[in-house]
Parts: sequence; C-alpha cells; structure tokens
Amino acid sequence: MTPSPKIIILGTSHPLQCGTDKFSSDQISEFKRLVHEICENEKVINIVEEMNDEGLAIHGVENTICYYIASEKNIKHSYIDLSSELKSALGVSDGQIVSIALRETDNGKINSMRELLTEKLLHSIRERYWLSHILRENTWPTLFICGSDHGQAMQDLVNCVGYGPMLSWFRHCPEELKK
Repeated sequence: MTPSPKIIILGTSHPLQCGTDKFSSDQISEFKRLVHEICENEKVINIVEEMNDEGLAIHGVENTICYYIASEKNIKHSYIDLSSELKSALGVSDGQIVSIALRETDNGKINSMRELLTEKLLHSIRERYWLSHILRENTWPTLFICGSDHGQAMQDLVNCVGYGPMLSWFRHCPEELKK
C-alpha cells in the first residue's frame, strides 16, 4: 500500500539552513535537533529544500545542514529552487522585475512595485514550481525546507489544490547574531 501524501513544511532562514556564522553553534545545533526530531517522528523518507547551487555559493557552503542529515539517515534529498537562468527564461529574473518596476512614473512607487512583483509574481511561480516537484517525486512523507516567508503560502497552496490530506508547517527562525 502506498503511503498517504504528507508534506511537512519547515520554514527557516537561509543562513541557518546553510549553517552560516550568522548563527551560534547552539542555534545551529537546535536546528539540527529539530530536523532530526521531525524526521524521526514523521518517518520522513524525502527532504526537499528551497535551495540551489547559486544559493549555496551565496552562503559560502557546499551543502546545507539538511543535506548532511539526509546523507547520515540515508534519506532521499534534493535542492529545488529555480536557477537565475530559469527565472530569466520565465521572465521573472531580478533584473526583469526591476525593469518592470522602473516603468512607474512616480519614483516613490518603484520600490513598492518591485516588492509587490517579487511577492505576488516571482514567489508564487517559485512556490508552484516547488510543489510540482514534490508532487512529481511522489515520495511520502516529505520534509520541505523553505524560507519562513513561504511557509504559510505553501500550506495554503497545498490545501488549495486539495493534495495531501495531512500538512503541517513549523517556523524556526532564531535571531541572527549581531556582528
């Protein structure tokens, strides 16, 4: 019998996801403990992350904390964020969004238009892409790690398409260290 679809969403900050020095060793240990706990309690067999090679390079790491946890636990793992090249092909690269926002005649509206386009256009495209990837994999239960700003939207999206009767999401975002 195939397990019922189940997606567990863990929203966090990308520097913590990558284990950067913006967080203390205690904060990183707590994040690791939380991921281990979710994997054990939910019997996770697939970890999917909002991340790609470009994001790893930005944060100065080869892999994320969850990549290493998945390796250690022999859990399937993948990074699934859109590359800059794919965003450009879709017409939603950072430069393309800025270009659209610059069409505003009122200088005061340019930044708010850029933010609006990023939130309502780019984020929704990315979130649908991520869900499509998770559904195609058809591996349950799946732990999805994303930026905390996407957690509620992902929950709403999964509920909206009526896929996966069980869904929960957690937010884990300790404050970054002051430098």
